[in-house]
Amino acid sequence: MLRAHNELAILRINDSNCGLCIEVELEEILSFKTKLGTNQIAVFATFKSERNLKLMTNGLSGSGIPIFTIDYGELKLPVDEVNAPYYFTINSNHIVNHTFVPIRGIKPLNESYFNAISHVFSSQSK
Repeated sequence: MLRAHNELAILRINDSNCGLCIEVELEEILSFKTKLGTNQIAVFATFKSERNLKLMTNGLSGSGIPIFTIDYGELKLPVDEVNAPYYFTINSNHIVNHTFVPIRGIKPLNESYFNAISHVFSSQSK
């Protein structure tokens, strides 16, 4: 999944997150994919119902962004306790970096995060 020395940007969602919050972040990650210009983006999702997962992520259909289903608690990241969609990067050594929990309605924060991640990714490709 990861090439050596590269990071993968992850949007983490689960079925206990607010539906509107998930929809907003799915739109954001599509914009991020365009800005980044690579396929180094994925969604890690935890949903009890595969049908609900498909309904929630329908907007990603055809985007090329993979969706990986993971079990509750599998990541063991403290940020999971926030119960909101969040972003992080993970490198080829499976080290998590650049964790970010967006605040709905404050779009400039998301843009700042995406700009920072874009710089990380572009510096690695040189």
